[in-house]
Amino acid sequence: MSIKIGAIAKDTVNTMLSETLCLPPSLCSPLSSTIHNRTGGIILFVMNFLRSLNEDGLLWFNLSTRRWEYDIVGIQQKEVSADVVQHMSQRMTRLPRSMQFGLKLCSCLGASFDVNALRKGGPANEFDVEEFLPFSIEVSSCDFQTDVHKQKRSLTSFLSL
Repeated sequence: MSIKIGAIAKDTVNTMLSETLCLPPSLCSPLSSTIHNRTGGIILFVMNFLRSLNEDGLLWFNLSTRRWEYDIVGIQQKEVSADVVQHMSQRMTRLPRSMQFGLKLCSCLGASFDVNALRKGGPANEFDVEEFLPFSIEVSSCDFQTDVHKQKRSLTSFLSL
């Protein structure tokens, strides 16, 4: 059995951005069109590109206007990685060493494993499971909450892998 995952439509990207950023679809249209064109509508690239826009200061929450704003010219000039592995590798190198070590252990254990196996996997001085678990949950969840306090947090927390 194989599952095919294709690109999402521009309208879908626009709806996703509109709901995530709590902006009307008309205000998100230039951004969603640019993001769709730059990423080919591949959802992994869309999410990672959106996160990188926030990290690079091209997409930000303006406290005085209480809404998300973006630099469309800067976004249009931003480079996009064409390789998922390269992109994920770059993201992983930004993580603290202990988190990188935890991810390596998890990759060896497979997609599903008992947390006790993770506890036994590494030396205590290199890896703290109790610190790693909340971190891994945080970076693996997609939380599209819309309440005002959560909107003020960095977009990174909304779109983390």
